[in-house]
Amino acid sequence: MKVKLLHTTGKQDLIETIWDKPEPAKDEIEVKFVSRFLNLNKDLLIIDVGGHQGSYTDELLKIFPEANIIIFEPSLNKYKALIDKYKDKKNVSIENFALSNISGKGKLYSNSDSDSLATLYKREEKNRDRFFSHEADIEIIQLSEYWSKKLDFQKIDLIKLDIEGSEFNVIKDLENYLEKINLIQFEFGEANIGSRIFFKDFWKIFSENNFSIYRYTHKGHLIQIYEYSEYDEFFRYTNYLAVNKNINY
Repeated sequence: MKVKLLHTTGKQDLIETIWDKPEPAKDEIEVKFVSRFLNLNKDLLIIDVGGHQGSYTDELLKIFPEANIIIFEPSLNKYKALIDKYKDKKNVSIENFALSNISGKGKLYSNSDSDSLATLYKREEKNRDRFFSHEADIEIIQLSEYWSKKLDFQKIDLIKLDIEGSEFNVIKDLENYLEKINLIQFEFGEANIGSRIFFKDFWKIFSENNFSIYRYTHKGHLIQIYEYSEYDEFFRYTNYLAVNKNINY
């Protein structure tokens, strides 16, 4: 893999990744981007929020095989599958909770038991025949409380958030502790219509806490965003990387 700067506009830098093999899968691209900002020789603490089938963690383990990875997955069936999948990985632990800025009982809405779009928000995408009519009772916790009680506020190298509209709530919960986090990968897209969260909300909280924001593309590009624009309110699934400007890597 090679990385080069294609051009800069003053507002955004376009960085291209040149792959030595056919274009990789989505999770592989994202983890390759993340790895540019992490120390391969450091004992890493990584939080994978919205573990689904574990594909993101699989890619992490290829590059960071010794990293301490904690996966949060609220779906009971997926949680059980992840427990079985990583039963021989002592450095991977699984928690059967959803994360938000509140704690308590909640509902997980989905289109099927295997749905990767399961969400805490009851919403519809009628033009795609998605009505999120399946409901499951779940437990919701705050990551800040878990971090305090279970991890003693140990510095976190990466938090990956793919939780269908609840990403901002988790970040808001962590607002007073963001200086202790190096990287946060988060998704922004259709689910944020249901949660009524705008890209501007992410921009504000990260810019006020000394983070840079990069946008991923699935063609091997990583774009740094220097200024907020209303054109960033693009409600199609896109992943972003918030990088602590004080990161030591």
